[in-house]
Amino acid sequence: MRSRGGLRAVVTLAALFTFAQLAVPRPVLAQVPWESPMLLAPAAPSGLGIFFVDFGLSPNDGIGGLVTWRSEDAPGGVGLRLAVTRGRDQDDPRASGGLDFSVPMFSHSERFPLDVIWISGVGAAVGDFVQVAVPVGFAAGRAVEGPTIWFNPYLSTRVVFEAFIGDERPDDFDLALAADVGFDIAFDRGRDLVLRFGASLGDRHSFVAGFVVR
Repeated sequence: MRSRGGLRAVVTLAALFTFAQLAVPRPVLAQVPWESPMLLAPAAPSGLGIFFVDFGLSPNDGIGGLVTWRSEDAPGGVGLRLAVTRGRDQDDPRASGGLDFSVPMFSHSERFPLDVIWISGVGAAVGDFVQVAVPVGFAAGRAVEGPTIWFNPYLSTRVVFEAFIGDERPDDFDLALAADVGFDIAFDRGRDLVLRFGASLGDRHSFVAGFVVR
């Protein structure tokens, strides 16, 4: 069994990452990162997802659509995603896509109320330049279920290692810090249709809303 000290270390590290990324200012970039919002948390549902995504807050721009597919409920399986957005003041669409995966770290118990998973992935975004990004972090949450409702709130934090390619790239390499907050909700015991909502903070400012069919 994992020690209580290890659980406390996970929670402390999550808090430090979250506060750090909120405190660091970032330059404005004409790009939409593929992993924002990441939508990866304990019990994130498998199936096909269709979402509206808004990158309207600096440092990103644009609104559009996001399609996801997950082979198993997280932390099992892998997730694939593809987004196409259009900037508010730009005519050219911007595309991003990638894959994500996760590994279980801790399960809830009498001593610790949350499930915690390690999250990562790799993907790219194409716009004025090409951005390749690898996020590494963890997510915590716990699903609760009643006779007619399933509810899954979560919080995640991540470090994103970024590389940029193209004449208009802002830099060669960078490091971003971000946190996500979100929840999933279903109104049937089989969870054939799951509504999902999420937002990114810090170096990633975005909002997503949609559904997953299983």
